[in-house]
Amino acid sequence: MAGPQTKFHAESACAAPAREVWKLLYDPVRFSRWWPGWERIEPGEGSALTHYDARWPDFAYPATVSSEPSTGRVVVSCLLSDIVHTWSIDPAGGGCQISVEVTIPVAEADRAADAADVVRQALAALVSEAEAALEAMPGAGSYQSGLRDSSQAPTGAGHAPRSGRRHDL
Repeated sequence: MAGPQTKFHAESACAAPAREVWKLLYDPVRFSRWWPGWERIEPGEGSALTHYDARWPDFAYPATVSSEPSTGRVVVSCLLSDIVHTWSIDPAGGGCQISVEVTIPVAEADRAADAADVVRQALAALVSEAEAALEAMPGAGSYQSGLRDSSQAPTGAGHAPRSGRRHDL
């Protein structure tokens, strides 16, 4: 995406292993379990899909979703607004660290605050879903998670790419 952009970043520790989070994150049909605004999903060809928000059930949002298990990344691109969500999972101890960076083009900057709120809700719900699955596993112990976020001013500069870390998802 070219031109000035607003970026928002949020991250959270999760007690669930990266593999459990990956199960919820890589498959767009599962987004409805944790991502507000993704109440109905219709898969399309290849990485294309259409999602529907319960607030406007007849309005289609075309998007693409690409996932790369070797890096623990999922990129969700809205084809209407050009807003891009880049989700990442990094193993950490017995759990993982989940992060999301949202890139919002300047033409959509007025939606940045709402997008940040939805991302915080989605991240918290993703952690909750994954940890609930962990708690349901035999021998699961107690856990704690922490949520952090930060916003960046509009910038044309890109975010530094992650290293070529390999994940066993």
